[in-house]
Amino acid sequence: MNYSIRRKLDMAGRARDFCRTHPDQNPGYTAATQRLEERLTRAEALARQEVAGHLAVSSAVANKFEIREEIHEKIALLAGLAGPAAQEEPELAAASFGRT
Repeated sequence: MNYSIRRKLDMAGRARDFCRTHPDQNPGYTAATQRLEERLTRAEALARQEVAGHLAVSSAVANKFEIREEIHEKIALLAGLAGPAAQEEPELAAASFGRT
């Protein structure tokens, strides 16, 4: 999350806490406090969603690298097996390069 946005959310949280500790009977104050609480709750939910999204992306990237590494290992294994097979059966070597 962006530093300036995090600061603004923290500031809004402190304003909410102040409103809770210093209640007022004015209807406008009450309505504004209620709007502040609703919007801050929504912003905090969005912040949690953003963090979850970043974690999912980093997890997917790590998974992609693991899969790529596994594919390379399997290809190396197959290439190692293909060499001796091509020596025993020369037509396999020709077929692997598109020659017949």
